[in-house]
Amino acid sequence: MKIDYKGDEIIISDFKPLEAYKIARRLEAEGINFYSLFLSSVDDVEAEKAVYSLLTEERKHLKFFNQKVEELSGPFDENSIVDEIDTRVFGALGESVDLADIIKDEKKAIELGIFFEKRSVSFFKACLVKTTDAPAKKAFEDIIKEEEKHLESLKGILKIWRGVS
Repeated sequence: MKIDYKGDEIIISDFKPLEAYKIARRLEAEGINFYSLFLSSVDDVEAEKAVYSLLTEERKHLKFFNQKVEELSGPFDENSIVDEIDTRVFGALGESVDLADIIKDEKKAIELGIFFEKRSVSFFKACLVKTTDAPAKKAFEDIIKEEEKHLESLKGILKIWRGVS
């Protein structure tokens, strides 16, 4: 599977469901790490509830993608190139990115969360377009809806903190 970026859009060629699920679970694991760090530093009660909810959803997604990888992997399945490449969303921001520093500023953390959710939605939409398997299509549609809700939740928090009604 090959992934290219065109602005905010992700373009996938040579789609392979197993590889897509492996990348998806890495995205979710990265989200879990980010939201866990963020949760440990957030002071606002409403934001804490929202971040906890996002963290719970990311864990649910990771469990789902782990199951899909297990279903599609054979007993002798070797690691693919996907297991070796760096698919970090936050790595796209530059090697100097230190999440622990970013989460100290709640507004910056929310903005980074928005970036993460947008990237996830774009990836899952690209997968949806490429998959022909009906259950996989349904799964990607459901995940996209949930990730879009995450995005709206983060945007709502950011508006409140910026004083925008």
